[in-house]
Formats: sequence, C-alpha cells, structure tokens
Amino acid sequence: MNRPPSLSFGEFARQLREMRKLGPITRLLKNLPKPVADMAAGLDEEKISAEFDNIELLAAVMTPEELQDPTFVPEAGRLKQLAAGAEVPLLEVELLFQQLEAARRFLAGDEPPLF
Repeated sequence: MNRPPSLSFGEFARQLREMRKLGPITRLLKNLPKPVADMAAGLDEEKISAEFDNIELLAAVMTPEELQDPTFVPEAGRLKQLAAGAEVPLLEVELLFQQLEAARRFLAGDEPPLF
C-alpha cells in the first residue's frame, strides 16, 4: 500500500498560514458539516490565534532541514532550545509536537478519524 508522505512542520505551518488568510477558524468551522460546525461554538478564537502565532514563532527558529523533514521530532534538548528561541512555553511546544505526531499517524491511516 502506498502511504502518503508524512506531514513536515514546515508544511503544517504553511497550511495554517493559508487557513488564517480565510478568516477566523471558528467561522470556517461553522461552514463545515454539522458535527464539525458544532465544535466551533465552544472554541476560543483568541486562544486559537495565540496557538497559531506560537507555531509561526517555532517555525521561525527551526532550521530549514527540520522544517522540511516529515519525520522530525525534536529530542528533549532541541525541544528546550526551540521553546526558548521562540519564547513559547516548553509544555506548549511538547504538546504541539505530540499533536503533529497524531496528525501524521492519522494521515498515514494508522489512526481512526478524530470525529
């Protein structure tokens, strides 16, 4: 079975930038089918925007190789460096990479849909 290429952090950040151009995420979600649209009601747009900003900050301090590597997961020391360089709390950086790993598994067909 041919697996699609995994999601690099750089591609992830690029896709989020494109989504932001379309408007607030809650407004975008409201245009999707009802189960997804209903999720938009409980979301905090300011928090989402701040999280997107943190992704941009992290992308800015990563090397081009890290951004392009679809298998990149930073070791503990590099994770700390990235968090410090982007001025993003370490816990948030750890959670972000965990979420990216979950998205990679989902895209590879290794996990069921999120909803």
